[in-house]
Amino acid sequence: MTASYKPAVVTPFCQADLGKISRCHQSVLCQTVRAQHFLVGDGATIDSGLHPNAELITLGTNNSNNGNTPRSVGALVAASKGFSPIFFLDVDNWYRADHVAIALDLHQRQPAVDVVISRRIVILDDGFQLGMVPEDQRGEFADTSCYCFYPSSYWIFSCWALMPRLLSPICDRVIFRSLQARACAVAWTGEPSCYFESHYSSHYQLAGRAPIQPLHDPDWKSIESCMPALLADYFYATGLRISSPL
Repeated sequence: MTASYKPAVVTPFCQADLGKISRCHQSVLCQTVRAQHFLVGDGATIDSGLHPNAELITLGTNNSNNGNTPRSVGALVAASKGFSPIFFLDVDNWYRADHVAIALDLHQRQPAVDVVISRRIVILDDGFQLGMVPEDQRGEFADTSCYCFYPSSYWIFSCWALMPRLLSPICDRVIFRSLQARACAVAWTGEPSCYFESHYSSHYQLAGRAPIQPLHDPDWKSIESCMPALLADYFYATGLRISSPL
């Protein structure tokens, strides 16, 4: 199954939270199919000796766009080195051991697919497992850590870096709409193989629990007030015309 694949996983980070980086990295090392891990520091770095099996890339300054620039850079570096497919995994999140294998198996059965999307298991910051949440059940978007990109979709990598900064908190929604705009062949695994540590109020409200760590809710009011101009800027930068609501 793996002979024609050379998978890579790209993880941006902006702070040296060694515990979370280690949890994330260990989940890549524990995959049943080997994948090369690219750790991309957004104005931050770690001792390369801590994770000798990862390739460490360090950007000189923090781009302050929710990891979009380091994510884009890391993916392009991986692509230039011949890796395929390329997965994304945010530092707060981690994979089930068969996450990569499931995406490869689906593509082997459906080779015309451009992008494979896994399901996620939402975990609250106290360890409570919420499971699948309504937005995932509706299939309205895919979280960044659930994506697996094959070479026919590598054009999307630049879109993260070219996205207006104000859209970066909802980059996953922008990317999902961008894939639709290009009529990409997308397939869902149906498997909840990505553990997603949530910092969004809607998930805590759904569970009836209080967060321990600070929340990262997007400023929807600011985003929506500027949405026409933001989508116009995105179109001028990428040639992709998407529409609201996102």
